[in-house]
Amino acid sequence: MLVISSFIILVPPFLLAVAVDEFIPLNNLTGIGILCLVLIGVGITGAFVSYLLKYWTDYIGRVIIREIRLELFIHVNRFSFGFFDETRTGDIISRIISDSQQVMNFLTNSLINLLRNVVLLIGILLIMITWNIYFFLIVLLLFPLILINLYLYVKKVTPSNRLTMEINSKLTSATHNTLGGLREVKLYAREEYVGDIFNKLNQEYYDAVKISTKYQAFYQPFIPLIVSLSTSLIILFGGLAIINGSFSIGILIASLGYFAMLTKPLSSITTFVSAANLAKIATKRIFAILDKVPKISDSAEAIELKKLDGKIEYKNVNFHYNEKNKILSNINLTIKPGEVVAFVGPSGVGKTTMLHLLPRFYDVVDGEICIDDINIKHIKLNSLRKKVGISMQDIFLFDGSIRENIVFGREDATIEQIQNAARIAQLDEFISSLPDNYDTIIGERGVKLSGGQAQRLTLARVLVTDPKILILDEPTANVDAATDERLINAVKRAMKGRSTLIIAHRLWTIYHADKIVVLRDGNIEAIGTHDDLIQNSSFYQEFFATQFSRNIGNIQKKSDKDLQGTENNRRAI
Repeated sequence: MLVISSFIILVPPFLLAVAVDEFIPLNNLTGIGILCLVLIGVGITGAFVSYLLKYWTDYIGRVIIREIRLELFIHVNRFSFGFFDETRTGDIISRIISDSQQVMNFLTNSLINLLRNVVLLIGILLIMITWNIYFFLIVLLLFPLILINLYLYVKKVTPSNRLTMEINSKLTSATHNTLGGLREVKLYAREEYVGDIFNKLNQEYYDAVKISTKYQAFYQPFIPLIVSLSTSLIILFGGLAIINGSFSIGILIASLGYFAMLTKPLSSITTFVSAANLAKIATKRIFAILDKVPKISDSAEAIELKKLDGKIEYKNVNFHYNEKNKILSNINLTIKPGEVVAFVGPSGVGKTTMLHLLPRFYDVVDGEICIDDINIKHIKLNSLRKKVGISMQDIFLFDGSIRENIVFGREDATIEQIQNAARIAQLDEFISSLPDNYDTIIGERGVKLSGGQAQRLTLARVLVTDPKILILDEPTANVDAATDERLINAVKRAMKGRSTLIIAHRLWTIYHADKIVVLRDGNIEAIGTHDDLIQNSSFYQEFFATQFSRNIGNIQKKSDKDLQGTENNRRAI
């Protein structure tokens, strides 16, 4: 189709030459009429072929961009937390959306146009060499001048194109951060501040694009100028040939028509080079992601976890995010099946990190972590993470319904399991009060919920998966006083029969843990019950007095009956 489309364009000037040389001098109206009908037929055929070419190139382009974006998205999801710690979210979004669009634009527009113009150019050259060798040589003289022009253009425009794409990534990141933290922006009245940041990046982007546009505007007119100079030579040599009787007027007119056709394809070379340059940079940025090997993945011998008791062991575990700052040193800890272990210590001592190592959000630097005597590196990631339920303070909810958020980790959950998870999380009464119940849309990041409601919804999402191991970063931290006691009891019931690792921020956690792990400067300072540690650990005594003394008056030790909960609730999940 591409070849047919190009050669159809070559037909009208040739027919014009025939009309001028053969039919008009002889007053052959029949011949002229036939030529007109042929031209109409050529026009209709050209339009149909152009339609097919446009349709299929756009279709192929949509398939290409779909596959590129899907491959990028899937690959990005394979990365561990470490990758996202070091990479801006906006930069990732820019590569998935904008860079893939640049590649598609090049393949479906610029490249196709170039190929069509190359075929057109070859056709014109063949016609020129057939009609007049001088015309052919004039066309050949164009190319060195055009190549010099393109070389200078590419040399100038490449740095500005690269800068444009980098600034676009920063601009995307700034937009993402501002919209994600819009409430904080308004809370602190920082609209002007974030506006200034955006304006600065937007101006940088504008300046970078302006430079690229300036170079394109400067170099692109040279090609039509060169073609115009060459056209004057065609007229000169053609006119002399006609005067000498060795050339016809029709051939000269057709030759000028073909030369006029050269202006568009030759001028489009600059546009093609610019698009190719952008696509090259975009492709490098895309493959910079695709070529990265995920640091955490399934080993060849990785197995599926079937039955799980819940025994957890940290054996000589060391971890750091970078070699200069060690987070955990020589951690040794055993957690029995069904045991509740509270982690306490000052901020930054590695409590959250220690819990993040268990589902392999990060991998240990040295040592090993075992579940039921199996090194977690020998367990398939999906299998491991389905057995570990996590509810952290930094919660995330998806823009969808309450039901969709609860079943996110377990798509096959029945309505009974969903309702039971909500009941244990003390969310059922609130959901029942809503007009759409479980189908209520909660907004992006759960914006339509209170902090406590969002916290309880994430807890329900964990419970519906029926994990054998629970990781909790104080799930009652964001609830109101009226809900606090009910949710505490609900969490206790949820912990029943499950190995639970919980970061302690409240007194009830301290008092109801089977043992407490005290962390200090990345090391385990002490392990024991609250009573043991109060008597034997001066560091814990000081930490407890500082951290919890203001809440001492609110301590209420519950009887063993409060710890029971219903086994039926747990099993129903």
